[in-house]
Amino acid sequence: MVRDIVIVRHGETELNRLNTIQGRGENPPLNEMGLKQAKLFYNYYKSTGFEVVYTSSLIRTHQTVMPFIESGIPWYKTEDLDEISWGSLEGKPSSHAVREQFHALVTEWSRGNLDAKIVNGESPHELKQKHLRFITHYRSQPYSKILVCSHGRAMRILLSTMLNQPLQEMDRFHHRNTSVYRLLDNGSAIHLIEHNNLSHLNEDL
Repeated sequence: MVRDIVIVRHGETELNRLNTIQGRGENPPLNEMGLKQAKLFYNYYKSTGFEVVYTSSLIRTHQTVMPFIESGIPWYKTEDLDEISWGSLEGKPSSHAVREQFHALVTEWSRGNLDAKIVNGESPHELKQKHLRFITHYRSQPYSKILVCSHGRAMRILLSTMLNQPLQEMDRFHHRNTSVYRLLDNGSAIHLIEHNNLSHLNEDL
């Protein structure tokens, strides 16, 4: 079976707008802009024929794809798709000190130190293990049209894992709120079809 997989980042939250690190430990809803983005995403993709919806356990992913869920498509929530934990940085207002710690960590990852993490946080290697478990799960299911809603950093790690690319190069996978990636999984290899597609958004969003 070839599986056609659409992966979308959640819509905007107030913490996104304020440039505050959310991570797994912050669980805000979508703001007004995020709800608009979610509606535009649904209108554009509602005829795709999705057979199943997977989201993280966090409300911002649920709200982003709620119209699909309300249409009766089977829905699975899993912590395996949660955003990476940024530990002690989560929920802190943007400041020079916070940005320095954040960028220092991302730099470490780009250098190949994929076990590095913030205090009480999570490393890319740790999140990759959850993603491998998720891949094994969806491959065990009978669905060929799959919608996945996750988070920015988690998407970068998930895409790197699915495409068997080095995690230290994860930042090549650009995204905005409701960015779309599309992949085809033939059961032994996964191929990227669409990269950071934002066709569903109006230009002013």
